[in-house]
Amino acid sequence: MKMQLGRLPADPNKRRLLIGAPTWAIPTPPPAVDNLSRIYPLDMGGNDAWGDCVVVACRTSFEVSWKTLTSEPMPAVTAADCIADYKAAGHYASPPGDGLVTEQFLDWLLVHGLTSDPRTKPLAWGSIHKDWTSIEEVDAEFCGGIYGVVVHAAQEYPAKVWDGGAGQGQIEGGHEIGGGRYDPTYVYANTWAYQCQLTKSFVGNPSDFNEHHVIIWPHVWASLTPERRTQIAADFQALTGKEFPTDPTTQVPFADKGADVKTATSLACYINPDGSPTPMVVVQTTRKGFLGGRYTGAAHQLANGQFILDRNFTFR
Repeated sequence: MKMQLGRLPADPNKRRLLIGAPTWAIPTPPPAVDNLSRIYPLDMGGNDAWGDCVVVACRTSFEVSWKTLTSEPMPAVTAADCIADYKAAGHYASPPGDGLVTEQFLDWLLVHGLTSDPRTKPLAWGSIHKDWTSIEEVDAEFCGGIYGVVVHAAQEYPAKVWDGGAGQGQIEGGHEIGGGRYDPTYVYANTWAYQCQLTKSFVGNPSDFNEHHVIIWPHVWASLTPERRTQIAADFQALTGKEFPTDPTTQVPFADKGADVKTATSLACYINPDGSPTPMVVVQTTRKGFLGGRYTGAAHQLANGQFILDRNFTFR
């Protein structure tokens, strides 16, 4: 059974935010990481009928990072949402459509989000080096990336092990898949609602493994170290000439933060219809995982003991 493909070639002249290795020492990635398996079971996101693999890979990135970083209920991104995004971004009326350029859709996503829930709208995206070590680093730091690949006949549904180089049959087309898991033998990715296994030969062949991107969702940004946030913000400004959508260092001047709040960092990631940002807040508590009761509004706890506070949050 053939599923739909739908990743179009990237624009070689597009200027991109390159998220490379930090300039400071970081821990060596563990020998294996599995964030990806947290999201199963799941549906195909419409990719059995529509060529919306780019959208589905972005949904994978959102869900993998959310379920890795927080135990809060996850905003739903349904198959109908994926199809609607694909139709809107690609101006398609009927399946399967001609596909999407991944980086063009990522730019579209910065404006529209996966759904109307602002938590599904990323702050930024960046390109990553296309090698095994970079995949390990991204899975460990950002929870997982998305991969632009070329599918041959040997990798068609439901093939699990995707090997590179000659002998894989005819080229079927471009495809986008979402990562978040590796071990010493394979890099794993979600494709058509199951995990395929990419060999080192596949990842190491630029004819097979074309693109590697990371999406910086609000909850991912909140989990990064101050040094990493500062580096990304500076690189973003150097590339675009604009300030990053959130200040990586500014402390929020609350009159009363409450006894349990140690720091509070502004995160202006809610964008109003007029383009102005509505801040939300990330706070680090004195006692890990305990915010106390001196506030109103919703607080979404992260795995690192911080909390994301929604737009209606105020300290009493």
